Amino acid sequence: MPRGLKIAHKGIILVALPLIFELLFLGILSVLLLRADDAIRREARSKQVIFSINVIQRKITVGGTSAAIYKFTHSKAMKERCIASLHEVLNEFRALRELMKDDAEALGLLDKAQAATEEGAGTLDRLIKTVDKDQSVKSIFGNHGESGLREERKLIDAISSNLSVFNQREQDAAQAYTAAERRARQAVAWALVAGVILNIILAVWLARYFSRNITGRISSVIENTRRITKNLPMNPPITGSDELAELDQVFHDTIQELQKAEEAKAYLIGMVSHDLRSPLTSVQAALTLLKEGVLGELPERAYRKLASAEEDVGRVIKLSNDLLDAQRLSSGKLSLLYDKVSAQKLTADAVETVRTASEQHQVSIDQCVDDFEVDADGDRLLQVLVNLLSNAIRFSPSGGTIKLNAQQHDGMADFRVSDNGPGIASENHDSIFAKYVQAGQSIPGDSGKGLGLAICKSLVDLHQGTIGVTSELGSGSTFWFVIPLRHSTSTPLAEPQT
Repeated sequence: MPRGLKIAHKGIILVALPLIFELLFLGILSVLLLRADDAIRREARSKQVIFSINVIQRKITVGGTSAAIYKFTHSKAMKERCIASLHEVLNEFRALRELMKDDAEALGLLDKAQAATEEGAGTLDRLIKTVDKDQSVKSIFGNHGESGLREERKLIDAISSNLSVFNQREQDAAQAYTAAERRARQAVAWALVAGVILNIILAVWLARYFSRNITGRISSVIENTRRITKNLPMNPPITGSDELAELDQVFHDTIQELQKAEEAKAYLIGMVSHDLRSPLTSVQAALTLLKEGVLGELPERAYRKLASAEEDVGRVIKLSNDLLDAQRLSSGKLSLLYDKVSAQKLTADAVETVRTASEQHQVSIDQCVDDFEVDADGDRLLQVLVNLLSNAIRFSPSGGTIKLNAQQHDGMADFRVSDNGPGIASENHDSIFAKYVQAGQSIPGDSGKGLGLAICKSLVDLHQGTIGVTSELGSGSTFWFVIPLRHSTSTPLAEPQT
């Protein structure tokens, strides 16, 4: 089927092909059934003709015998029997002529047989009339009665001979029609078998075509959408000029435009973040020096302003770093440096990093960490833990407690950060790990930009691990991630133990 056809045209063809096949099959089957019916009808007619000939032969014999008996006995019953037989013979000939009216050759033979029969019937009629007048029979059959009987027998034999020719012809025709009927029935049976087989072949071919040409191409478009969400290369555009090919081409063009826009956005973010980070770092250092009184003692009000400005600059620097990390992760330019990392040292460093923030929010951190080592990039795992702890501190009420747990099981390292904050609705458990989606977007005063958890997920994915959250509104949250204890490019992902 040409690829240039539209889907609507292909649908019409897919419907029309089975319909045309069924119509052809019905036509062939109808012709074969008509032939079989015609053979049956002709066979029935031949059998009826044979039956009528046998009746004629029997009635002629009965008539002749009755006439002979009447000649010697003058029995009225024999006379009536002879006359009735002759009338029945004439009626049978009329019925035969009606049956054979469309067969010229049969009518010719029938005329000869009827002429001979009528001649014999006339002779028998004259014989009866002669007997009725009590005349001598020799005027009709000769000088002796026995000779007359022989002549009568010869006459009946002549009639039977003519009828036998006609009878034999019809018997041959009946056999031919029976054979034709048998062949027609066989042809119908073979046509049914062939029709079923061809119908199955056509159905399989149409199903295969539909699967490859339509369903397969739709699957290719769906696969491309999945590849885009996973930052994988797209499949080549599907061929053809129908609606699916046009849709796929538009999809490819749109993705190319989006990729260009994403590249431009990444370039802009990278440039702005990089160009901002250096001067902001200098500004932060200067503010720190001023706050520490390097250039002289400051009034209390000025000190508070400097401290607030230093905190604001620190947040901007962190945001700049997050933007750079997110850009490197999305472009695949961030690589891990694996080493043996102590879980106890890793968690202790993370707690120390957020200590100032926890003291400011008056939140304590309880640690329960097993003594084990994991193959990982320590700096990146520290970044994940610091992000999770920072979020827990932000959302925990003053005086609350955060639990930090780390243990090993089934070849996996399991880290958990639990808080007693407001919790997260179950429908948001997956979406909060996307870029620019905030875990506490409904919490007043939350200043997050929705990058921290997205970066955590990307870093855990790079470690061939899994990250998630267990939480309910009003019951706090537990963020967890598991990574393989030993680094391997084929290590499967694992779900945490609950």
